[in-house]
Order: sequence, then C-alpha cells, then structure tokens
Amino acid sequence: MITVLDSIIDFEAQCDYYSPNLVYSIGLKCEGKDTINIQIGSLGYDIMKSKAHLGCFVYRGHLFVVSGRYLDKVLFYKTDERKIIEYYKSKGNIGNNQRNKIILDIIEDDSFSFWIYKYINGNMVFLNRYDTYCK
Repeated sequence: MITVLDSIIDFEAQCDYYSPNLVYSIGLKCEGKDTINIQIGSLGYDIMKSKAHLGCFVYRGHLFVVSGRYLDKVLFYKTDERKIIEYYKSKGNIGNNQRNKIILDIIEDDSFSFWIYKYINGNMVFLNRYDTYCK
C-alpha cells in the first residue's frame, strides 16, 4: 500500500491543485474472501462527516480518511492514536430563499483525481486513474 500511496502523491504533486495539505480518501469494498476494491482519491480540503469513516492516518503530511463497511486487517490496523478532524461546515445557505427557490450548499468538486485498485490474494492491481486537471 505504501508504494501505491507514494505513486499517487508523486503524480499529484505535478497537478495544478496540489498542496502539501491535500486530503485523500480511501474507500474499501470487499468482493469475496480474498478481493478488496479500493478507490483512492484526493478530496481537496473539505471532509464531509460520514458514518462510513473507519479511521484515518497521516502519511507524507497528508491526511488519509478510510471508509467502508469494515477495516481490512491485512491492509490496515487500528491503533490507540487519535486525531481531531475538522469536518466541513455548511455555509448556512441551505433551504429556501425569499422567492421560494431551493438553494443548495454543494461541495462536490471533481477537479481532483481518483485511482481504482483491486487487492487480490495479497497483490495490489492497478485498474484505472481518473483525473481532470493534471498535466
């Protein structure tokens, strides 16, 4: 997993949006006994609070937030360390304005990249990368 994270950070360091405090997400989805689908993506700086968050870690100065149904013990392990995370706070403009039009507070931003891997029988297999603002 370390070599995967290194390659992603090194790639993104060349992107226009890169910053040393860019936050990443790692999504895990088990597919059978020996296969895990993994999606790793840069989030920018705003993290939405989710019940699916399993934990986090800091690597090379970047916060990685791990989510899924359960934490795979081959790839990750729990520690007693704790980190305070500041989650995204609404700007207060959700709801209806005076003209009864709905105003949404959206933070969806697809200008960052995400990477798809499959962990099969102990091997990390690269499947695809999606990026929009990298050279």
